[in-house]
Amino acid sequence: MDGYDWVGDIEVVDWDELSTLYRIAPLGEKPPDALRTVFGNSMFRCFVYAGEVLVGAGRALADGVDCAYIADVAVHAGSSRRRRAIWRDRAGAIASGVLRPAP
Repeated sequence: MDGYDWVGDIEVVDWDELSTLYRIAPLGEKPPDALRTVFGNSMFRCFVYAGEVLVGAGRALADGVDCAYIADVAVHAGSSRRRRAIWRDRAGAIASGVLRPAP
């Protein structure tokens, strides 16, 4: 998606900014330390930036073989419907690498 950077590195995340994103998404209050823990414990995570602004985030819990679920997907409330739909599609792709048939 043009104009957006997709980042998986949790070392660059501003946890206060992520907490604000969840509040305005609106997905409720999620304290920065709690978000650091849950994203740190997730096998896959993705943060979406429009320039310097965090506009989306999501994570996938997975066993690394054949099971995963998407959690905590947030999109900035100011985003258009089309962008939110694209983000939901992309969030599903976060776990696609682990959702393959078992041998």
